[in-house]
Amino acid sequence: MKSFFQIDEMISKEKAKYGKQFWRLLNRLKNPEELEVERPDSLQAELRDYQNYGFQWLKTLHYYHQKLFITRDQLLPEFMSGETHVLLED
Repeated sequence: MKSFFQIDEMISKEKAKYGKQFWRLLNRLKNPEELEVERPDSLQAELRDYQNYGFQWLKTLHYYHQKLFITRDQLLPEFMSGETHVLLED
């Protein structure tokens, strides 16, 4: 994921000290599969790997109380993940 590599590069250039919470957040954003998430019972679809990854990433953002905007070109590939996220929140 290009954006995460850019964050790593910026952090290493800054040479600033960051706390444990920052590193935990960054690690969770890079590795959303590490957050234990239960699939909603009402979900009747089988998620593909990329959809499951997107769902876990959305749940990671939700876990940290972050908001997400999906552009139109991103909407179709991630639609099932977004719909699954809504199901889980209901």
